[in-house]
Parts: sequence; C-alpha cells; structure tokens
Amino acid sequence: MIKFIITFCLLTFCLLNIKAQNHISEGVISDNGSNINLNIASISILKAKDSVLYITTRSDVNGYFKFKNPKIGKYILLVSYPKYLDYVEQFSIDSSNLFRNFGKINMILKAKLLNEIIIKGNAAAIKINGDTTEYNASAYKVEPNAKVEDLLKRFPGLQIDKNGNITANGKRVNKVLVDGEEFFGDDPTLVTRNIRADMVDKVQLFEKASDQAIFTGIDDGKKTTTLNVKLKENKKNGYFGKLDGGIANEEYHQAQGIYNFFKDKQKIAVYGTFANTGKTGLGSDDQEKNGTISSKIGAISDGSIYLYTNSKDDLDTYEGKYDDQGLPNVSSGGIHYNNKWKNKVSLNTNYKAGYIRVNGLVSTMYQNNIPNRQINTDASQNFDKNLFRQKLDFVYEIIVDTTLTLRASFNGIAKKSNIATSYLTTSNRSNGTILNNSYRDINNSADEGNYNFSLLALKKLHKKGRTLSLNIVNNFNNQATDGILNSSNKFFDLNQQINSELNVNQQKTNYFSTNVYSSNFSYTEPLSKVSSLIVSYNLSLNTGNATRLSYNDNGNSKYDVFDPIFSSKYVLEQWINTAGAYFNYRKGKSVLNFGAKVGAANLQQLEEYTSREYNKNFLYLNPTASYLFKWSGQRSIRISYNGNTIQPTLEQLQSVPINIDPLNVTMGNPNLKPLYKNSLNLVYSSYKVIYNQSLNISGTVSLLNNNIVNNITIDQMGKSTLQPINFSKKTPISYNIYANVDRRFTKSRNIIGLNLQANGNTSYNFINGELGSTTFGSYTSSLIFTKYKPEKYDYWFGVGPSYNINKSSFYEQLNANSWSYLFQYNLGIFLPWRLEIRTDGYAQFRNKTNAFNKDFHRIIINPSIEKVFFKSKNLKTKFLVNDLLNQNVGFTRNNSNGILTQTTYTTIKRYFLFSVTWDFNKMGAKN
Repeated sequence: MIKFIITFCLLTFCLLNIKAQNHISEGVISDNGSNINLNIASISILKAKDSVLYITTRSDVNGYFKFKNPKIGKYILLVSYPKYLDYVEQFSIDSSNLFRNFGKINMILKAKLLNEIIIKGNAAAIKINGDTTEYNASAYKVEPNAKVEDLLKRFPGLQIDKNGNITANGKRVNKVLVDGEEFFGDDPTLVTRNIRADMVDKVQLFEKASDQAIFTGIDDGKKTTTLNVKLKENKKNGYFGKLDGGIANEEYHQAQGIYNFFKDKQKIAVYGTFANTGKTGLGSDDQEKNGTISSKIGAISDGSIYLYTNSKDDLDTYEGKYDDQGLPNVSSGGIHYNNKWKNKVSLNTNYKAGYIRVNGLVSTMYQNNIPNRQINTDASQNFDKNLFRQKLDFVYEIIVDTTLTLRASFNGIAKKSNIATSYLTTSNRSNGTILNNSYRDINNSADEGNYNFSLLALKKLHKKGRTLSLNIVNNFNNQATDGILNSSNKFFDLNQQINSELNVNQQKTNYFSTNVYSSNFSYTEPLSKVSSLIVSYNLSLNTGNATRLSYNDNGNSKYDVFDPIFSSKYVLEQWINTAGAYFNYRKGKSVLNFGAKVGAANLQQLEEYTSREYNKNFLYLNPTASYLFKWSGQRSIRISYNGNTIQPTLEQLQSVPINIDPLNVTMGNPNLKPLYKNSLNLVYSSYKVIYNQSLNISGTVSLLNNNIVNNITIDQMGKSTLQPINFSKKTPISYNIYANVDRRFTKSRNIIGLNLQANGNTSYNFINGELGSTTFGSYTSSLIFTKYKPEKYDYWFGVGPSYNINKSSFYEQLNANSWSYLFQYNLGIFLPWRLEIRTDGYAQFRNKTNAFNKDFHRIIINPSIEKVFFKSKNLKTKFLVNDLLNQNVGFTRNNSNGILTQTTYTTIKRYFLFSVTWDFNKMGAKN
C-alpha cells in the first residue's frame, strides 16, 4: 500500500485570544491524473504556537481528512506525497468563515511538470530531521551554469570564503559527499566548484559519525561536519565539466580542466589544476583525517598514549596546505571512480598527485609579560617550501545478503618535501635596551608516509534490532627527515655589551614510525520496542619508534661528531583494553543515549641510549550522554555530555631537550598525571515554513580538571626553559557559542540574517615561579543582507563589529584588547549584451592596543566584468582585478602562555587577469 504523509504546518501570523467554536475544515486528497483518492497511511501535524488541530479520517473514503476547532488566525496547508508535487495553500479562519471545505485537492505527478503544467506554491526551503538540516535546492534560484558553491551561498547558516572553505553554524565543513559517497575525498572544492547547481535536489548538513557508530548507535566521538549533495534522479546520466584558463601580469596564471561522466550508479571524474593565484586542488583534510607525520610523540585517544605526528620538531615539515601565507605555485590532478553493481557490490576510489611550492616572509612582534619585567621581541622568517604528494584511497563494499555487509577501505599518502627557512630575532628589555639576538638557518628534506587499512563487518541477527559489528584497523606512519641546523645567539648585559654567545651547527637525522593495530567489537540487544542496550570491546596494540640524532661539525665541514645531549631513541609498546555499555531509548519525539567506556592501558617505554624505562599502568573512564527532542520536522534540540581522560603525551613525559631554538628549550616531565576533560554541547534548530525563517543555536563548554600547565623559567638573558606540570587548583574553561537567524521574504526575495559568535578560553601557567592566567575571547556579530533578482542583480552584504580580548594577568594594563570592524560584500549587476559587472571584497579595521600601538586596516576590492556567449551561456570571458587597491596584507593577533603576538606575512596582492571559461553539459540522458 502506498503510504501517504500529509503535513499541516500551522504557523500563526497574529494570535487572537478568542476561542473558536465549531470551526471545521475538511478535504479529500486525489490523484489528478487518475481521479483516484490517495490512501492516508499516517498524518503528521506540526503545531503552531498555542494552536492544536484534531485530525480525523474516514475508513470508507480514501484521502479524507478533517480538523476542527482551530483558533482564529492565518494558516498554511502543505500536502506532500512521494513522486507528487507539493500542494501549498494559505487560508484563514475567522468568525465569518466558520467552515472551510477544501474539496478535492488534486495532486500532480512530478513527471507531468514537463507537459506544460504550471504549479504555483512555495516549496519548503528547509527541513530539520534530528541532527540533519536539509535544504531544498529548488527553493533557491541561481544563474545558469552555476555551481554548488553558488547554491550554498544562498543557504542560511552557511558561509563560504574566497578559498572555498565552508563554515556551517560556526563549524568548519571538512567533507562534502555526493549522494552519500566521497567524491575526490579530502577536497570539498572539487564538489562545490565542480558539480552543477541545476543537478542538485537536496543538500543535507549533519555531523557524520563513523560507519560503525552509525550502524550500532554508539557515539564514538568521531564526528565530522559534513554536507551531502543529493542529485536529481534525471541528472545522474550524461557528462559535464569545464575548461578554464587565464593569464595575468606579474607572471600570474591559472588553468583548470574538469571532466565528469555519470551513468546510473557509475561516476568517473578527472581534473587538473595549474595555478599560482591561490587555487591548490590538493585538499586540506588529510592531516585531520589520518594524522600528519611529524616528530612529536604522544596523543589523546580514549585515554591512551601512542606515538603520533602532528606538529613541528627539530626539522620542519610541510603538509602542502596553503593558508594565504606566502606565494604559491601549484600543479595537481586526480581521477575518481565510483560504481555500484546490482546494489550489492560497490567501489569508490580516488588517486591524486600534486606539487606545491610556497615562499614568503613572516614578521612577528612578541610581548612576553614576565613578573616584574617585560621582553619585547621582533622576529622575521624567510621560508621556501616545496612538496610533492600522492594519495590513493578506496572503499570496497559487499552486501552479502540483507543481514551481512562487508567493507574494506584503504587510504595512503606519500610525501616528499624540502624546506629552507631563515629566522632573525631581536629581543629588548622594557626600557628599550637589547637583551639578545639570534639568527637561525634550517635546510632539510623529509619523506613521509601515512597508510590506513580497515575491515568492517556489519551483521543483523534474526531478532529485529539485534546486531553484531567488528572493525579491524591498521594504521602505519613513518617520517624520515635530514637537514642542517645553524644558529648564532648573542646575549647582552645592561651596558649593551655581549655577555655570552651560544652557537649551534649540527646535522640532524630524525626517524619516526608508528604502527597501530586495533579491533573493536559491538553488540546491540533490543530491550523493548523503544529501547536497546549496546556493549562494545576494543583491543589495540600501539608500537612506535622515535629517533633523534644530532651530529656536530668536526671543523672540516663534516658532521660526524655525535652529540648525546640532543639525541635520543624511544621505543614504545602499549596494550589497551576498553569495554563499554550504552543504553538507547527512542519513543515519539525523544531519543536518549547514555553510557560509558572503561579502559586499562599498559605502557612500556624505553630510551635506548640511556637505558631509562618508563612503565605506566592506568585506568580511564569516558562517560557520555545525549538527549534529542524533535517537536517536528522543522524544530529540534540536542544536548550532549562527554567526559574524557586525557593522558600526557610522550613528548611531555620524555626528558631529552630539543634545541631547535636555543632561546626556547623544552623539557619533559615523567611524573605527569592524566587530566580530565568535561564537555557539554547544545544544538537547537528551528525553521518556520510560513515565514521562511530559520534559527540555529549551538554551543560547547569544556572544563579541564587536574590540568597540565607549562612551568616556564626565563633567565636574565631572556633564555626560556619550559616544562609541563600538573596543576589542580585552577580549572581552565573554554567555550564556543554560535547563533544564526535568517528571514526570507518571498515577495521581495530579500534575506536578512543575523550571526552571533562568542569563543574564548582561560589558561594558566607559571613564569619564574609565579602563577599567571592568559585570557582570550572573541565576540563577533554580523548582519547579513541578501537578494537575488534573476537577470537583474544579486547582492550579499555583511557588516558587524568584533571585540577581542587578549591579556595576561602579569601585565593587565598592557593587554591587546581591541575592537575590530568588518564589512564584506558580493555584488553582481546584469547588463544588456549579456554583460555582467561583479565585485566582491571587504573592509577591515582593527584598532591599536596597549600592547601594539598601531591601527590595522585594509580595503580589498576585486572587481570584474564578464560576458557570456551562446544561448546556453556556457562560454564566458572575464577580466578580473584582484586586490584593486593593493592593500592585501596578511595579519593575525594571538595570545599564548602569556605571550602576545602580532604577525604580518606575505600574501597574494594585486594582479590583472583575463580568463576564458567553457562549461559543457549533457546531463539528463535516458538510461
């Protein structure tokens, strides 16, 4: 039997305190083509404020509905049915109109829309289903040949910057799927700037959990903010793509080609990019997804410790990620293949390769606030980095039968990089006299690899809701670096005379590897129709090797004198056992989950050169709870709590110093104890159909107990030695709160939005034995105005102030608190002769502070003029001026460990570009 869902979205424009008596409305739902009444299987009713509808049906008349005693007011009736167009009608109930007979409501098949049938009505722009927000693409208009990115810019709560980075409700979107499948994996722009907007049916925004978590219902905390682009059924066959090429002054250039072939379940795509204008096409999610190779040891993972690689060490490494610092030159390309056979076997695979080179200059001012004194530092850094990266990944899935699914996946990354960096630093006392200066020069090469393999088995047992799942994972990382560190450091007394010198001239050869084997077993048992119990067990073995070798110059430019002080070799082996139990309850509009994991770990660490051993056994507890309540398909709230035991990293435990910067030496502390993190999260979403109004609120608050803080000792010459220690007398707090409200006006096509965001943290540290606190806070508001009028104009304006707090308790009067103001815009005007004038940019102002006595401001204007050709408008020429006023200067301010910093850096400035773009498209072909 065909199931029917009829949703009455009743939102009152103005509510009168009058009780309606004997008000009745009724009707019958019918297929316009066959004149057959459609069966009503279930009716879902969304209540308006202070309004309740009582729905009745008749078994002898299919499609019949009746509701009575609604309050006086204005309402909207929305009828939806699979494969039929939505029916929308506004109506009123008042004292002079006590009875409303809708008669027969004729539903029209979507297929008949092609037969010159005109349907008038407002499509529901947004639907909220628990944690998922679904945008209806047909409710938002874009230009011909527009891409998904142009569509996303019209969605409330989403922001896209000039590099294509997407922010949704204050969170960075790291993954964009196509019909639930990865498309080139780690680079969202290959979807958003490739897939055509007219191919899109729906776009879903949600927090994607791991495959095993989705199947079992266990929240393992591994979530990624994700967009899923669902294609129209008639847009899944054919081919499309584009060719784009441009030349500019100052040797700037860009060229890109993309070809896509879709046929039923099969998708093939290839691309190539060659540019030095900021287009990279390399992807930005690898290090977050797989772990990045570097030399620091230790990590947070369910209370355990293992070798990991996620930051700088003696020798630099480069991930190939361009963040506007420096001038890039990129060549990259890739191929994607995705297919499903008989809905039982599927394969999704990608191969990408790319080369990137970035060079530039970074200048930084530091204000180091120390009890009873202050150190001011000016530093500059010249860098030249290049990287060649290859990546291969695949997911192979077999649905053996309706109860068993097997999935094998692999992703591997291989990188070769070369880095040359020079540092020049001068520090002064608060009275302006010189304290020390330093010159460092580092040249090195690095070979890195990251390889992950997993096998997942999902089994449904005979009893409904009873499942088994097993996930086996192997992760292998390795990194080998080799290079020369050369530094000269001079220290000055109060009379400006050289007091001492410290010179380093060493060759450093480092090798790091990790091998992690993990198996996770989960079992779900239904306790009733609305509840279930989930138990899990995890066993993992982590092994690793971290070797740092330092060799001094023997005087003949040969580095063969071994330095044992700055050399070490750590070998790690760790067994971890974890058991968990979770309770799940689902009934009506509520979903409740709570449970905990208990773990035991045994760590054995050996430093081979000194024969020192560190053996640790520890227990940890990770409780979790969440509650989801859905008022309707357009309104929901979710509250969750997570507690995590966090062990110190091995770098914090080891005691071998690192002398990459002789002025800033780091020491370990083998007596460190674990800390505990408590996190509370809230997400509220609401969409009012009749007003086209959306509201999103999200927030996270975290507390750290028995925190690990830095104990810093700074001598009279400005040399700093840092060692981590436990500190339980203060509880650091961090928070991130975001709110967005958008109102869409149907007649005027205006969208007005308001964004509010607050984030900050308080941390503690000791400097020369005295406790200090560092406070950071950012409070931002922006008012957004958007309008689109086809073939006439479109605009997007955003304006708002921000207040930033950066201060240290040691010198509160010398803080870096400041106001800043930002105005952003994007404007397009359509002219005769198929011309379009477009400009985008921003104006930014940040005032001076007690710590930094200069204002910062810049105005960025990027105007262009475009002309399209042919009836399909698929050939476009464009003349663009990037940074018309030549004011683009990289700029940041930060506060860490009581050190206030202000940084400026080289970035892409003004150039003039002429480009030609050809979009080709032949989608919608019959199977």
